[in-house]
Amino acid sequence: NPAGAHRPDPDRMFDRFYRADPSRSAAAGGVGLGLSISRELATAMKGRLWADFDDSGNLRVHLMLPASRDRQAKADPVAPAAVA
Repeated sequence: NPAGAHRPDPDRMFDRFYRADPSRSAAAGGVGLGLSISRELATAMKGRLWADFDDSGNLRVHLMLPASRDRQAKADPVAPAAVA
């Protein structure tokens, strides 16, 4: 992190309304819901979203989603609907 930058807490950064820098307001952009919603979506898809720091102190965000093992599973094609 650059000097003076706030380091996010990877254990809390997916909490609703969490801000690494408490001095930032919603006027500066965002309300602190994006990562929380992202984790909820990952969980709903039976996946996982988490964060940690590498050996150099850089934040890493990981997303793991299950893949289908059925290579034959394909969506049925849908004919285009007529536009009235």
